[in-house]
Amino acid sequence: MVLSIINFGWIFITTFLLGYGGIRLILGNGRAKHHVDLILAAGLMTVTVYAEAFSIFGPVNLWASIGLGVIGIVIFFLLHKEIISYVRSIIKEKRFLTYFVLILLLGAGGGNFKFCSNGL
Repeated sequence: MVLSIINFGWIFITTFLLGYGGIRLILGNGRAKHHVDLILAAGLMTVTVYAEAFSIFGPVNLWASIGLGVIGIVIFFLLHKEIISYVRSIIKEKRFLTYFVLILLLGAGGGNFKFCSNGL
């Protein structure tokens, strides 16, 4: 269960960062507020395209995840002021707790399924 929660946390962070960076890249310097749902959907689309492009050259494995993390870190360092202020606004609106509980429920539910052959 702990590994599932860590995995869903990794998914949430990387898709959020790539979604935020993707929306910012497409829309430019616009200061329009976007819902977390839109950012996560854009992030899932971006990560899917990344995985498809990565699979052309080889298997999507740990190296693909490390590359995804590096891209997320670069996006965070380039847009850290905007991202931190956006996350603070989410926390002030008390929607953060809702998303956190949703991630915990997904992680707990994901721990009951046998995705790996060794039962992790």
